[in-house]
Amino acid sequence: MLIAKRELILPAKLETVARVMFAEPDYVAFENSASIARRCNVSTTTLSRLAPRLGFRSFKEMQNCFRNHILDRKAQRKPS
Repeated sequence: MLIAKRELILPAKLETVARVMFAEPDYVAFENSASIARRCNVSTTTLSRLAPRLGFRSFKEMQNCFRNHILDRKAQRKPS
């Protein structure tokens, strides 16, 4: 089996946003971009620049991925 390793090195501001996103996925999934940018002390443009670096076409697509994952996870936890 072949496993590829890829290191992702981000500029400081993009790394700050990425760290917040993965530390607080619920916040990122449901807040607007202006609020997320303020929390990270960056511009909304920085949020838009991060998305393609992580393989998404846009910030909205990236946010929807977070949102869908969280909603799916919560749906799986509900008792039947």
